[in-house]
Amino acid sequence: MSSAARAAFVDGMAAFTTALSEPAVTAQDGAGAFLRRGLTVAAYNLLENFVDDRLTELASHVNAGPVQFLDLPDKLQRRAIQHTLDVATARLRRQNVTTAEMRQFSSGLGQNLTAVGAALSVSPFTWAWPGSNLGAADIAGAMSHFWIDGSWETVRGVAGRIGFTTTNPAGQNLDLAEEFRAISAERNSAAHQSIHPITSLWLRALPERLMRLAVPIDLLLSCGAHALHNADATLLAGRKWNASARLKLRFVDQRASDHATFKEAAKRATAKGPDGVALFTAACVQASDYEAVVRRDRVKQVVTWALPCAD
Repeated sequence: MSSAARAAFVDGMAAFTTALSEPAVTAQDGAGAFLRRGLTVAAYNLLENFVDDRLTELASHVNAGPVQFLDLPDKLQRRAIQHTLDVATARLRRQNVTTAEMRQFSSGLGQNLTAVGAALSVSPFTWAWPGSNLGAADIAGAMSHFWIDGSWETVRGVAGRIGFTTTNPAGQNLDLAEEFRAISAERNSAAHQSIHPITSLWLRALPERLMRLAVPIDLLLSCGAHALHNADATLLAGRKWNASARLKLRFVDQRASDHATFKEAAKRATAKGPDGVALFTAACVQASDYEAVVRRDRVKQVVTWALPCAD
């Protein structure tokens, strides 16, 4: 089953990229400035909503495994109760919900919080954030509660393996946590300052920057959820594990006259054909445990991706 959260993010990013070339957006007048601020907020919200919705999917994947609540590390048991309550309380305070919506919300939350003796029913709030906006520390916190070693350094490593630029012009490693904070700061300024300037040049660079964050974050969180789904002994013991080393990659790349499937670092294609979507689908069917499939265009930009074992 494919990820609906990922599909919505990919579709949203495609629409965002298309909007960037609209004359009204690039216009150097008040209306253009207004639209650029709005697109900045909308683009960041795409990433934030994707992470939130993906955590909901991953919680379902975790709950479908054989693990029971008492099998979880003590730290995760406590977070699944206390942090879930903190996030739920914070979100209810921020949302204008109807009585019916509140009943539905509390019913689902109650099922999560009462399933602490047998079958697992953890809430996605276990890995979510209580604040109004997603921050770099929240990503690190979610990964730490899948016991993923390295946090943001691991995100950068996976991004580089996929083909994203991970160094600056001076050859120094990019700090992707700082990159996340910088984009978030621009989003907040665009949302709350009516004259904050957003240039077309800055906006045109944003799709690649957001994808460089979204793809490895998704793959690492998905690996963590799948390890918990599989009752991984290292994770259940509360020990850090190298999710990046376990993650395998397979690419479906567009070429001059066709598409071809390659395993990571391989130069010989394992399959080729005229239809990239068909090759991507076939590669997803063939993927092994912890093997991601990444579809890229002719300039190696990511079109879509999947981790079939956790989707």
